[in-house]
Amino acid sequence: MNRYRFLPALLLGALLLAPATLAQERLAPTDRLDAAEPLPLVVRPEAGAAFGLEDTLPAERPERYRYDPATGRPTLTPEGQAEAERLAAGRREAGLAWLPKPDRGSRTTSPAALVYRSGALVLTVNSAFDNPDQTPGDGICKIAPFSECTLRAAIQEAVAQPDTQPVFIEFAITFGPIASSGGAWTIPVNHDDGFGANGRLPYADQPDLTINGLTQPGAVCGDLRGGTTHSLKVILDGINTTNGNGLDSIEPTFTVRGLVVQNFGFGFGINALGEGSFAECNYVGTDYTGELARGNFDGLYLDGTVWNNLVSGNRGSGIVPQSGFVGVTPSPLIARNLVGTDDDGLQALGNGGTGIFVWRNNQAVIDNVVSANGFNEF
Repeated sequence: MNRYRFLPALLLGALLLAPATLAQERLAPTDRLDAAEPLPLVVRPEAGAAFGLEDTLPAERPERYRYDPATGRPTLTPEGQAEAERLAAGRREAGLAWLPKPDRGSRTTSPAALVYRSGALVLTVNSAFDNPDQTPGDGICKIAPFSECTLRAAIQEAVAQPDTQPVFIEFAITFGPIASSGGAWTIPVNHDDGFGANGRLPYADQPDLTINGLTQPGAVCGDLRGGTTHSLKVILDGINTTNGNGLDSIEPTFTVRGLVVQNFGFGFGINALGEGSFAECNYVGTDYTGELARGNFDGLYLDGTVWNNLVSGNRGSGIVPQSGFVGVTPSPLIARNLVGTDDDGLQALGNGGTGIFVWRNNQAVIDNVVSANGFNEF
């Protein structure tokens, strides 16, 4: 199994881009609602190295990412970290303050027994808090001292399972540190609820893992290109984080459906480097209405299929397909997404950098709306 413990250098500008399959609808340019300066992705495979696209970027643009050989993932350079901290401070000054500690009380629920469906272990998140699992590996998602299942605990439990065990993470949230808005529950990553903050979410490195926000009652996956918006009820919010991506996996068959991923100002909203990954029916970089920017540093970095998502309002690039490397068989499919618009595709909500960073000729980019992005559409 290719673990992608390397990242290739991104090719320099549109002149080096091989032709891709492009059948796009492009809206008339309009003023972007997010006026952030473009922040294109820059990575290089050598350990500890970073480089800038000097021919295409302003000389003062800091180098943002380098390859971390210990994790096989891109990580922020000191310059990128400083840039992210500056943007985070700006968000807080704009009124998006870190959340206060709530009164947790003495809520308890009965821990779930082991549940399997079609051979997959099913872990049901019922709490929007951010506490860790009590006993990873026992097959039961349960935090201490409360008998609740959080997303953090579910990911920890999933990762602790044998590689041959498929895992479904589903949702039935009924309580959390923030009252639901429009029926949507916010999971504030790294929020201190009185029991301490826990940092970024753990790596979701389980070879067959599905995180399905569409299982939350009331959630609906629409057809964005067909004019039907999503109604999403689980919000993954990174405003309290100081490093890392929203969801992060290098394993194959990693699927993310029906989530709002917002405010991860220090990385990608979703970083899925395993071949065969799948992202469907998500809002990445907006609020749950799909109308307001709640940008991540970058949107989606994925080796696989990106289908029917809204990827807008991010500070840097919208979608960066990772495949196309030598020895990688699957060709990424990026289809029926809205990139740089709101959820109905009619209003500008641009990403600050490139809309879709297409850089190999085996990447199929079909039937997307790509508009109002700050650097390039492609």
